[in-house]
Amino acid sequence: MTAAASPDLVLEIDPPPTPDLAFRQSRAARILVFGLAGGLLGDALFRAHGLGLNVTLYLLLLVGGVVQLTRLRRGSLPLAQLEPLLAATCFALAVSIRDDGLLTLENIVATLVSLGVAALWSTSAAPASIGRLAVGDVVRPALGLIPRVFGGGVGFLRTDASLVMAGRRRYLVLASSLGRALTLMLVVAASFAVLLAMGDAVFGKMLASFTDLEPKTIVQRAVFVFLFGWPVLGWLHVSTRDVRRSTGRRISLGSLDTTSVLAGMLLVFGLFLAVQVRILFGGQAYVQSVAGVSLAEYARSGFFVLVGVSAIVVGVLLALDWLSPEESLAATPRRRAMAQVLIGMVTLVLVSAVVRMRLYIDSFGFSSDRVHALVGMAWIAMALAAFAWTILRGQRDRFAGLTLRGAWLLLLGLNLANPGELIVRGNAARAAGGAAFDASYHAWLSADAVPALVRVLGDADTSENGWCQAATSLLGQYPTSVRDRRAWNLGHARAERAVERAAPALKALQCVASP
Repeated sequence: MTAAASPDLVLEIDPPPTPDLAFRQSRAARILVFGLAGGLLGDALFRAHGLGLNVTLYLLLLVGGVVQLTRLRRGSLPLAQLEPLLAATCFALAVSIRDDGLLTLENIVATLVSLGVAALWSTSAAPASIGRLAVGDVVRPALGLIPRVFGGGVGFLRTDASLVMAGRRRYLVLASSLGRALTLMLVVAASFAVLLAMGDAVFGKMLASFTDLEPKTIVQRAVFVFLFGWPVLGWLHVSTRDVRRSTGRRISLGSLDTTSVLAGMLLVFGLFLAVQVRILFGGQAYVQSVAGVSLAEYARSGFFVLVGVSAIVVGVLLALDWLSPEESLAATPRRRAMAQVLIGMVTLVLVSAVVRMRLYIDSFGFSSDRVHALVGMAWIAMALAAFAWTILRGQRDRFAGLTLRGAWLLLLGLNLANPGELIVRGNAARAAGGAAFDASYHAWLSADAVPALVRVLGDADTSENGWCQAATSLLGQYPTSVRDRRAWNLGHARAERAVERAAPALKALQCVASP
């Protein structure tokens, strides 16, 4: 006599999946798990006021996702992938160290771009090393951040979501049976709990404390989980999937077209440099007579445009190299020479921009955007040098890795240098020479600038230069009881300690409210 099978739990044995299907199922399941973890982590961390440890942990979750998906495909982490993973981890941690708005944004973008490069090793078409990256391998993660973060989840639902349970019918049956049993248990338990609460006030109070969940709170938490889980889901899906590269004929420019574009740029930059030479010898009087502004105002009005133009030239040269009929500007001596001359001219434009920045700072002092612009100029100069050293020498595959490493080093140096403190110290040195020092501006600069500003307070003439407003804003921004531990940030913590130590002096300086 055999025992009858239980009617409420029947497990069907599915045929084993093919190796490709098994890999795709495992990949989809892990992406789904990391997406859910990202939602729960975001709901738990981002209810805090401020950015710091919460952003770091959220970005490190993405690092973990890339590591897991790479191990799934390759069994272990390739040595070449460790460099971008280390860069991503470093900049994710920097978000908890520096409390500078613009620098925080740069660290987040650098983390995501570095992870986008690292994710190449979780696909079937991984580069041999960072030094052999294609330009597109770096550009796609940089330009595709927003589509990857917000649109990638749609692709996952369309192509991979069904794979999670494909061929796993027995789990669906098990989940259905367990769900039915759990529902019956909750209904019965809830019914008796309500009846007992009606007969015992103490039990009723205790029960109410456990079930005090308003529908509005439940909906809010569900929305938070979705808002922070969806980006992780979409980013991992898009960044780690195999993409078929087009093998069709690409668009290319003719030889005359490429030469004409280079000639036109050489002409324009040549005329511009001729004007700069005229300004160099004419000085303030020449600028005043032609533009009607002072030399400092002239420098202020044109600096950022020159930096932008120089960056655009790098993009145009890369496009011309890619669209060149011989597939490289280095293939033809004439175009290679024209490109080299153009790079030399743009370098002189950058030198002109540096001179303008010097005039700009001498007249108006240091600021956050000026410091970051100088770093951007250094990277543009590095990219131009890398273009001349690699692409124009027939080594195109070395350009992207070289410029990416340069960007990592510059951003790492910027984090180590602490821009906020540099700005305060630089402007304080100018003030010692007789220049104005706007204390109220520095108080709102960033938390990283606060310890240096408090040190300046001891030697400053606090009767002017906005110290009243500065003291008021510092006391209002950095009370130690406001910052949530989930958003802990080293720069903000140092600012809080500095303000706490200087509280008596700051309170004596703060503005008195009008009656």
